[in-house]
Amino acid sequence: MSKKNRRSKSRKGRTTSGKNQRSSNTPDLLNALPDRRTMEAMMRQMFTDGDVVEDALEAAQQIMYDAFEAESPGRQVQLAKQALERSPDCADAYVLLAEHASSLDEALHFYEQGVAAGARALGDDGFQEYKGHFWGFLPTRPYMRARAGLADALCASGRHEDAVENYQALLRLNPNDNQGIRYRLASALLDLQRHDELFKLLEQYKEDGMADWSYTRALLAFRQEGESESACRLLREAYKSNSHVPDYLTGAKQMPQELPEYISPGREEEAIGYAAQYLPAWKNSPGAITWLRKTLHVKLGEPPRRAAPSWSRVKQVLRDLPQNDDVWEVELASLGDSQDGKLWMMAVASATSGEVLLLEMMDRRPEDAEVWQQLLQVMRQPETGEPSRPAQVQVTRKTFCRLWQPKLARLNIDCVVVDALPRVDSVMALAGSSTDMLERIRITSDSAEDYPDISSLPQNIGEVWQADVRRLGSWIEVDGQPQRPWIILVANTTDGLIYTTDLTQSTPQPDWLWRGVQKAICQPALGSPHLPGVIEVSSDENRRLLATYLQESGVKCVVAGQLEQLDEMLAGLIDCLAGSSGPKPLVDSPGVTEETLGKFFRAAADFYRQTPWRSIAGDTIIQVECDALTSGPWFAVVMGQSGMTLGLALYEDLDLLRRLITGDASDEENARRTSALSLTYGEAFELAARDTDAVEKHGWPIAGPEAYPTVLRVNPGLAIRVPLKWELELLNGCLEYIPKFLKDEQAYARSSANRPLNLKLSVVSQA
Repeated sequence: MSKKNRRSKSRKGRTTSGKNQRSSNTPDLLNALPDRRTMEAMMRQMFTDGDVVEDALEAAQQIMYDAFEAESPGRQVQLAKQALERSPDCADAYVLLAEHASSLDEALHFYEQGVAAGARALGDDGFQEYKGHFWGFLPTRPYMRARAGLADALCASGRHEDAVENYQALLRLNPNDNQGIRYRLASALLDLQRHDELFKLLEQYKEDGMADWSYTRALLAFRQEGESESACRLLREAYKSNSHVPDYLTGAKQMPQELPEYISPGREEEAIGYAAQYLPAWKNSPGAITWLRKTLHVKLGEPPRRAAPSWSRVKQVLRDLPQNDDVWEVELASLGDSQDGKLWMMAVASATSGEVLLLEMMDRRPEDAEVWQQLLQVMRQPETGEPSRPAQVQVTRKTFCRLWQPKLARLNIDCVVVDALPRVDSVMALAGSSTDMLERIRITSDSAEDYPDISSLPQNIGEVWQADVRRLGSWIEVDGQPQRPWIILVANTTDGLIYTTDLTQSTPQPDWLWRGVQKAICQPALGSPHLPGVIEVSSDENRRLLATYLQESGVKCVVAGQLEQLDEMLAGLIDCLAGSSGPKPLVDSPGVTEETLGKFFRAAADFYRQTPWRSIAGDTIIQVECDALTSGPWFAVVMGQSGMTLGLALYEDLDLLRRLITGDASDEENARRTSALSLTYGEAFELAARDTDAVEKHGWPIAGPEAYPTVLRVNPGLAIRVPLKWELELLNGCLEYIPKFLKDEQAYARSSANRPLNLKLSVVSQA
């Protein structure tokens, strides 16, 4: 496995690679420092008589100093092998070979040999002489590097107990801990839930001011005490030491592909390093991420941007789509100011049918290329209906027409500039009112507004109103936190006017519907106060509630069942508030029944509880075969060793998967070739709201606050859709049998005959 994918390299400032850890007052000149191991050569020359004849080990070590300075990986490996020819006791040669190993198993083999070589070089006398201050003597360092690398590799392969044993041995040899072993030991003890030992370790180095110690103290307190006052206090103290850490633990900020070379206390580089090492422990502490988000008021981050597929590839896909006579209106406009700045909205609507095809809310102006990609995405993956091309695209911005016209012409689509976009303009107006409503969202008080007596108001007998209270079908961000507020809407269906809307974060009181109707009567958004002839509601309970207040007014209250006009208005408001992006509901998967979904959620919860990522190396590939499916074989990877993402992914292309694991696949190749089925775990707001409602309705199990399962089917070009029924069944089988297969490959190589899918599992060779 390449170095950038190896967990043992996850903390570059503190690993056996010997890179320098920067402090807050370190000059920028240190950025240019070479590998610290090469500096040892100068130290040796300072303390060694130049006339002394080198022995074989000393000569081999000198070759290794040249290897550390070599720029080419191939040259480094070549020199390491030369060093071993001079002396098989050269531990650093094995360390360097392990750093360039093609697999985790190979790295383990080299590190084990390095530890043995270092022990032979030091001998029993060396261990007795240097114990307690090992790192202070140069001859001990190759051994220390090899054993630290071995411990890291053991941890990455799931052998946490063995890793802890090696970490603890290193600290006994060198309590000063020049290598930063205590940080990796703390992470491993968290993984093993050996809390008493962790507490002793934290006390042993209680003066340590790094984020590793402050945030780990808080996490340990949460594990032992829950959301106690003490745990919250420790978390707030940790936040004072480094305010960047929560963003990376919650995913509000994405981890960079390359981790920082140097770490400064309190800086963002330290936060990245902490998350790289400790995120698995936070992920495996049920409720910890949610607690951190709530206690520190961590705002949601923007979803990661996917690499846009090339025009040459997309063009052919779009040409193959059916074309209709539809006219699309496309607009990008600012909606005014929010609390944090100006809001922007992109809308795509059908001038022919009036349907809103895309509504995207943003807190910044998107680049022109992003708007173009969104338009193409609507054609390829519309929110509703089948993929298609319109006959014409209308815009008001001449820049868009100039940029798009040549490409759209190749798709046989006209692009024209017009003065106005009526359908989009109406959406903009609705979005403006809903944005204002979002800014004033509140928890409704129990006291009613002081409205005048309605019995004296005029009545429009011909007006039919509809009124209802619903919970939003999408998550929205309120004060930085994901919420699904309740919304009330009262509308005049005769004229298509919305008379009142309101939101509340708490479950509304029974009479909240009446308060909304009363407000619509006495303070309508448009027109003067008056009574309607009829108010339609969705249930007999709501009818009885309103009839209690309206029985003397002459207004009829009737149950209409399906409030179609209100539903359409609500859908528009919800789109304006929450946008049209987000995960697609599993309940909309073609052919998927409640029984199938119930089995999936049970299998996903069981898989999460068994934490299979703790017992398998991240580069292990499991081949999945099924005679009942025409596709396949599939290649499964258990995700979670690094803690970035927990779950399971099934790929169809073995070569691409191997290149992804080693880091050799480019973003373009990944986008062009990826065909996969993935399950990832996250917080409730990461699941589609309709799926969350179904979980609550049917009582389907969820293993923890961060264990809500999201499933995506990714096709080449990074086109994403919900899984089909057979894909969900395939995933169910893998979730059930892979943990058993990892415990006993022979016993669970094939599922039982009475299962819908007969799966055959086997480990793929790393060759």
